[in-house]
Amino acid sequence: MRPVLKLFESTDRTAQIAEASTRLLLDLLGWPGVVVRSSALAAQAGRTRRLVDLCRAVGATSYLCGTGGARYVEPLLFVEAGIELRSFSVPATGIWAGGRTVSAVHSLMVHGTEAVRRGIETRQQAEPTVVVGAVR
Repeated sequence: MRPVLKLFESTDRTAQIAEASTRLLLDLLGWPGVVVRSSALAAQAGRTRRLVDLCRAVGATSYLCGTGGARYVEPLLFVEAGIELRSFSVPATGIWAGGRTVSAVHSLMVHGTEAVRRGIETRQQAEPTVVVGAVR
């Protein structure tokens, strides 16, 4: 976490800190994917239209929508684009207990990398999903 903490001293750009902490988390978990900045992709204005365009740009066939996004997302736009809209909520038990109110870093610090990796793998086996995230 030291490189991320140092960023707090050298920048006031939240996006830089968010990207660094996300990359650190993904590296710790051995995630083999590629991070793509949304600013590098063409997307229309409007919350849902933008999400649909970003999914199209990276070839996503589904979009995992958390409880916050579910309040504003327009499901019909995903249907029209042929992209599955999947709901997600943080499990209330195990290593994810309290996960709605803190970041995944909390689970890493309390339970360790292997436990978080196993938790993600168990969740994916129960409900396989491709997650597309964009950092601006």
